[in-house]
Parts: sequence; structure tokens; C-alpha cells
Amino acid sequence: MDGATFFSRKIGIQEGEAVPIHMGARITGNVTKSLRIGVMDIQTESTDKFSANNYLVASVQQRVFNRSNIKFFTGNRQTNKIVEGDNSDEYNRTYGGEFQFISEDGKFSSSARAHFAETPDKLNQNEYLSIGGGYNTSKFYAGVTGEKVGENYINDLGFVPRLYNYDALNDTTIRIGHYAINPWAGLMIRPKKNINLIELNTWSVFNYETNGDFLERTTSASISFSFKNTTEIYLETF
Repeated sequence: MDGATFFSRKIGIQEGEAVPIHMGARITGNVTKSLRIGVMDIQTESTDKFSANNYLVASVQQRVFNRSNIKFFTGNRQTNKIVEGDNSDEYNRTYGGEFQFISEDGKFSSSARAHFAETPDKLNQNEYLSIGGGYNTSKFYAGVTGEKVGENYINDLGFVPRLYNYDALNDTTIRIGHYAINPWAGLMIRPKKNINLIELNTWSVFNYETNGDFLERTTSASISFSFKNTTEIYLETF
């Protein structure tokens, strides 16, 4: 699972403050050569400001074809000792699946993801969708990913960049659903003399609101040199 689905450092932190962890357990391993499971359950303690919560995460991964896999997961944060004044939702649940494909020669890869989040408000626009692909050889690589983050993809167990934004006019934080497009490409040159590798790379991220309005763009280009004496030189521009 990636950070958008599950980010373990979120457990034990509420509104930037540490909360005590009472106990926890984790089990991971292979059931068969192609089937892997993982389960984690952690209980936090209540404080003067924050309620106690139970965090449960479970996943199943099945290998298909030679190098590909299908994953299913679920996550749940459940309040089990409510503290007066704590206005957080009673629960927050996520679930979904992913398919990752890698060709037999390893040159082509692709992935597709669909995740959903639920709160007591039963909001729509609660999805995280992603699709992407890439091509990689010893001399060249390129790829692109695209994702949609609904404004109500509220995931207390994950880390979702650019979802929460500061509204300076109203001095508050708001959620903004968005699309992100991330293309990249690189060229690798291997001279025969003192340089092991010269790598040229470009990488961009374009963000748009779900209504199509432009949000921001980040683009970088870099060149790196790796010498036979282990010296490295890296130059990058944005």
C-alpha cells in the first residue's frame, strides 16, 4: 500500500500532537507462494483533548501472471472512548484495490488503483483513483501517471498531498479535490572512459481542480555524472 492509502506515522498523532499508544499487534507473511496477507491493530489511549481510537489495517496480495499482483485492503479508525470537546468523526474507513502489472522482461509496467473513504456524513466525491504506466530499458525510461483525489477522500490513516489547503481569506483549512498528471523521462549514456554514467532526466506534475481550473505546476530537469572513481556531480533546475 502506498502513502495515500496507509501512512503508519499517522497513528499516535492527532492535530500534530502525540497521543499515547496502549498496545498493538501485527501479523504479515505468505500463506502460499503467491498469496500474502498483512493485519495490524493498534489501540491508542485517550488524553484531556483527544479520544481513544482503535486502528485496524488489513491487506491481501495475490500474485498473478509471472511478476504482477492484485491487492485488496481495508482500514478503519474507530473511536472507543469519546472525550468531551473532541469533534473528530466517530469513525473513518477506507477500502479498495490495486492491480500492478510488470512484463516478463521487466521493461513495461502499469498500475491501476481505486480507493474509497467513508465517514459518518456519507459524503460523495470520496474516491482516490490512479492509473499509470512506464517503459524502462538500460538506455531510456519514460512514463506517466494520472490520479484523481475527491475533495472528500478523508483518510485518517493515509497521507494525501495537496488535499488540504490553507484559505488565507477565512483563516481556515479547506479540502480541494484535484487531478494530477505526472509525466517523466530520462536518458542514460554510458561512456567508455572515465565516466560510468551520464543521466538526463525531466519530471513534471500538473495539478487541476476537479472542475478543470488550474492549480499549480512543477517541472524539473537534471543531469548527473557518475565517475569511475565514485565521484558524482548532480545539477538540477526547476
